[in-house]
Amino acid sequence: MKYIYMKAAICAALTLSVTTVSAKVPESELARLGNDLTPMGSIRAGNEAGTIPEWTGGLTEEPAGFVAGGHMVDPFPEPAVHGFKVFGFIALTIGLTLIALIVYAMLFGYR
Repeated sequence: MKYIYMKAAICAALTLSVTTVSAKVPESELARLGNDLTPMGSIRAGNEAGTIPEWTGGLTEEPAGFVAGGHMVDPFPEPAVHGFKVFGFIALTIGLTLIALIVYAMLFGYR
């Protein structure tokens, strides 16, 4: 029983000893925001292969199906392949169930 209290005391001490960490950003980095960096700090230019386009400010026009005051719609909807998603979910569920049964049988055996 004393070990439970000791573990609880250690956890409480570690939790209370956590301090806030703040990073100071140099002024040279701050000056780059809005120039070659986006407002969030990522690189504005795309990559050389062209697979990542240059950031030009996000959505410049409303996506199809947008209703003012409503929920934001997905500007890049995926093609409808719902049957595959359902099949994948069912296969994953069955697979995880079988794995759980195998692990249970290995740990505890059949009784």
